[in-house]
Amino acid sequence: MPQAIITTLIATILVAGLVAGLVAGLASPALAIGKTYVPRDDSKEVPKMEICRLMKVERDPEQGTKCIYQRQSRGQPAQISNDSPTAACQKTFQCKRE
Repeated sequence: MPQAIITTLIATILVAGLVAGLVAGLASPALAIGKTYVPRDDSKEVPKMEICRLMKVERDPEQGTKCIYQRQSRGQPAQISNDSPTAACQKTFQCKRE
């Protein structure tokens, strides 16, 4: 009987200590000083992009495949060439705005 009381008492003290430690850890302020990330290349401008949609495909056995795309801004068409005459063209892609 005395051994059961001692075991219960020790278990109660351990659980109370763990709960107190968790509560104290959640309530305490952070001890480390925070640092804000600042990119080094902030001066670089990001190029503006637009959607280019497939307008026409030209296939030539000697020249290969030419994929001609219409720009979203209706500027000059974008053109992508491939040496293979059986190459497939993408339907749309992001191209640089002119």
